[in-house]
Amino acid sequence: EKTDVCELLREVIAMMYTDFEEKGMELEIEIPDKLDSIELDKSQMTRVITNILNNALKYNDAGTKVGVTLDEEYRICIADTGRNIEPELAEHIFEPFSRGDKARSTRGGSGLGLIIARKIVEMHGGKIWLTFSASGTGSCYCVGLLSADENADLLDPASWTKERMPVLKTDQKKGLYGPVHNRFTTDEDGNDIMVYHAR
Repeated sequence: EKTDVCELLREVIAMMYTDFEEKGMELEIEIPDKLDSIELDKSQMTRVITNILNNALKYNDAGTKVGVTLDEEYRICIADTGRNIEPELAEHIFEPFSRGDKARSTRGGSGLGLIIARKIVEMHGGKIWLTFSASGTGSCYCVGLLSADENADLLDPASWTKERMPVLKTDQKKGLYGPVHNRFTTDEDGNDIMVYHAR
């Protein structure tokens, strides 16, 4: 059936908004006001979005920010600032009974949510995949900032605090995309500087 994908996403988010709020997680939404309706199974695609958002809700902690974006090519990106998934587990994330990281096995769930999402998306002729913002390959980037007190022992990992808000994230309208890499060095006066390489 012809479906307004923008409205579908808004409906799913509205349905789950309270769950995220109660867990202390923040939703960031970037959805166009309107796109042309397209042919898809609305109930099945609702299941896809719900499964992925449920994963973000279940396997992350309070303070995690979850972003949901939709672009003009009908690409839906769901990303979060929460716990990482180990690369060897990420390779099998869309296979039956996979649960993104070792800690997740203690939190219940059948492990079928993402394989169901994959099957539904592929039935619609689409693709679903996982990218890491730190890998330098994906287009969904979110760069965080670590800070420490000026008198702290900078070699002690406990001295560093991860800021809750990102300092840079992908913004197609502004032409901002993720960094290729950063490195630290010193200038001619011996001052510590960070060289930021963008693409």
